[in-house]
Amino acid sequence: MAVLKNGLEYPMLWRFWVKTGQENEKETKIDLAKQMFKGFRQINNARLWVAMDRWFLCKRFLVWLVEHNFDWVTKAKQNTVLFRKIYDPGQQKEVYVKLNPKQLLREVYPKLQVLGNGSVLSIPDIYIKLPYETFTRKGKPITR
Repeated sequence: MAVLKNGLEYPMLWRFWVKTGQENEKETKIDLAKQMFKGFRQINNARLWVAMDRWFLCKRFLVWLVEHNFDWVTKAKQNTVLFRKIYDPGQQKEVYVKLNPKQLLREVYPKLQVLGNGSVLSIPDIYIKLPYETFTRKGKPITR
């Protein structure tokens, strides 16, 4: 969707997805989303934020978005594990610490109360684990 300064919204690119019983016959929703974003990159190379439904919170799709220089925002699924990067003086390096969603809400709730009803708050420096390709000792490729 494109959004103009005056608030007018209109679709820029779209694809129709047809569900069938045969997996090889039609493409998946993720494949169609990738096609749309590749098409947009041919039109425009500007920085682009992708706002997506939590259905698209597929880690392999997120890796693809990052590899193609797209920024993204989504609602996390209930079972998504979040992390925060902190400096550990004992180890003298930055480490990732699991972040409980309830703990995160306790931190930001006072800010949301000040902002008022219907407000949006961005929480920076929150991370999730993403899969990456590596090789075993025998040279076999695996995803971790």
